[in-house]
Amino acid sequence: MAHNRSNPFFSRILDRRRLNASSSDKVTMHLTLDLAGSGITYRPGDSVAVVPVNSPELVERTLSWLAFSGSEDGDSLRFRLARERDLARCSRALAKAIAPFLSREKKGALLLELIESDDKALKEYLGDYFVWDFLEEHLATPVPFELIIANLFPLLPRFYSIASSQCRNTDRVDLLVALTEYTSNGHRRFGICSHYLCCHAPLESPVALYPHPTRDFLLVGDDTPIIMIGPGTGVAPFRSFMQERECRGVSGKSWLFFGERRKESDYLYRGEWQEWERSLGLKVTTAFSRDQEQKIYVQHRLLEEGAELYRWIEDGAAVYVCGDAQQMDAAVESAFIEIFRREGKMNEESARQKLREMRREKRYLRDVY
Repeated sequence: MAHNRSNPFFSRILDRRRLNASSSDKVTMHLTLDLAGSGITYRPGDSVAVVPVNSPELVERTLSWLAFSGSEDGDSLRFRLARERDLARCSRALAKAIAPFLSREKKGALLLELIESDDKALKEYLGDYFVWDFLEEHLATPVPFELIIANLFPLLPRFYSIASSQCRNTDRVDLLVALTEYTSNGHRRFGICSHYLCCHAPLESPVALYPHPTRDFLLVGDDTPIIMIGPGTGVAPFRSFMQERECRGVSGKSWLFFGERRKESDYLYRGEWQEWERSLGLKVTTAFSRDQEQKIYVQHRLLEEGAELYRWIEDGAAVYVCGDAQQMDAAVESAFIEIFRREGKMNEESARQKLREMRREKRYLRDVY
């Protein structure tokens, strides 16, 4: 039977190691998960959907604000909160459901005003909270369990680009996961799935996952040159690409643009890229933003290498972009438009048209998030 959201495969974490040096202020983990007996197959460019579990601390803090009739099974309640509900996001339905229970001495009056007057402002206000501290800061006493759980967002899977090729090992899959941590309202916050995979899921413990095939980010033919742009964890699929090309002994040229904060502490998979430089002729261009006074990102390196990049593209190269959708994606696109304008002696509209044509030909492919 195929594995999907309604029928995930329960894998095990076989290996988990931090790729950053201890001096780094980032935590990026390499994970290897077991696929033995699953029948799961994947291709370079595919993703894996991981079904996360809320941390025990998050579950207990949320439970402290829920009232029970006394007939509930405690283990069952914890299971539902841990595995079925998103405890890191507060819905407008939740805010409206607890309105009759709001404390006037806390922030209840402000919340009531937002509920009654401004849906957009309410959504922004709720975005600063996890469920437990939202309840803590707005309630005087616990509220019925079923009222709360009925108005929580479902706990959805998170998608991670696969960082390995099955030509290496059919029974394993590698992921590259950056731990998301931040502070809001004076409390330490974290990404539910990244914290689960990087911190509180024990090695060998079951992890629910299923494959998520792609149609628009597949590795091109063996002889086609590829230009890979992947700062941070966006480099994950390109490790898969290079493993696949190594297994197949291909002759196509490969060029990686990788960016991170610091070379000495954040150069993810550094030894592997260097080995492929020697064995496969991989060309690597890096951008380490904090190694000099002026910040340098991958889009700056693209512009510096514009003349050669343009020659590669004119020779039929395919461009792959993976990573941040908010800033990097647009910055890289702008860099290519400038390269086409400058190197191809085009006006801006012609440069944009060239990029559109590459997209139609599936020679400019994006996996951004």
